[in-house]
Amino acid sequence: SILENGSDSLLLCTERGIVVFNKKTRLLTWLRYKPGLGLPSEKFTGRNVFQSIDDMNGLKWFSTPNRLIQYNPHNQILKEYQFDLNDKGSNTPTLTGPILAERSGDIWTASREGIIILNIHTGVFRHLMKGIEIRSLYQDSGGSVWAGSVGHGLFRFNKSIDRFDPFFDPQSTIGKETIVNIIEDDLKNLWIITNSSIVKLNADRERS
Repeated sequence: SILENGSDSLLLCTERGIVVFNKKTRLLTWLRYKPGLGLPSEKFTGRNVFQSIDDMNGLKWFSTPNRLIQYNPHNQILKEYQFDLNDKGSNTPTLTGPILAERSGDIWTASREGIIILNIHTGVFRHLMKGIEIRSLYQDSGGSVWAGSVGHGLFRFNKSIDRFDPFFDPQSTIGKETIVNIIEDDLKNLWIITNSSIVKLNADRERS
C-alpha cells in the first residue's frame, strides 16, 4: 500500500520493508527508525509490510503477517505489538493486510482467523469472528464498521453487543461471496466489491 508522508513524500509498503519516495527529488530511501530513545536509527528492512495507516494522533501503523507496528514520525521510535491472545484453543492469527484506526482510537486488523483489535491504552488484543478469514475492513461516515470475508459475505459491527452480524442472508448468493473491498462515496453510498460483482448500498444501507 501507499501512504502520504507529509507533503513531500510517500511511504511504500513492500515485502522487504518500507521505502520512502521523495516526490521532489524522486529518490527512494529506506524508512529509518530508532529501536529506543537514545539509540541510533536503523533502516526499516527485512519485514513484509502489508499496509500503513495514520491514526488520530498522527502516529503511523503498519501491518505485518504476525504483528502490528506503531511508528512515531516525530522521534522515529518504533513500537511492536506481538499477538498473545491467551487462547490456547486457536492458532496464532496471521494478518491478511487491512488495518483500521477506529474512532475510539483502537486499531482493528484483519486476519485469517477473524478480526484482531488492539486497545491502544492497555496494549491488549481481543479477538472477534474467530474462524472466518477477513479480507477488508472499513468504517463509514456514520461510524459503522464493516468487514468483508472470504466466502461468508459482508458483516456489520453491532456495537451494543460487541459482535459482527451478517448483513445479507447467509443462505443467499451474496451472503456466500468473498468481499474484496469496501468504500463509501461522497453521497454516502457504500460500494461492496466481490469476486464476481459490485453491490451498491444507499445512504440508508438498502441495496440499490
